[in-house]
Amino acid sequence: MSQNTWGLGFTRINTEANTFETFLGLIIGNEEKTRKLFEQIKDEFVRNDGEPDCLIDLLDEDDNIVDDYPITLDQAKAIADKLGHKLKFISRNCIDCGHSSSDDEDNLHCSIHQTIVADNDSCNNFN
Repeated sequence: MSQNTWGLGFTRINTEANTFETFLGLIIGNEEKTRKLFEQIKDEFVRNDGEPDCLIDLLDEDDNIVDDYPITLDQAKAIADKLGHKLKFISRNCIDCGHSSSDDEDNLHCSIHQTIVADNDSCNNFN
């Protein structure tokens, strides 16, 4: 993130592979505005105390996680929608790297490489 900006990160938890995959990162603004939004989300959406599907991370200007809040995938979709983003999760994996992809406005995005992927294609960032 750029200097003096805070944001929210949406992270999907894969308990089988013991991995975390960030699928949406949003720059919100200054610390006060971002903390206020984060607290509003926590007040409006019930904490998923079971095995969480996702986390919403409160990120400082250096992308450090200051706080997080466990939610379900359906809650992540609802929150993203309120913030002007459409999330649609699909089971397809990036052909090159094998990480899951998400479909936002009919563009597939590799969740690791954050690049648009054509259908039946790869993110072309395999290391």
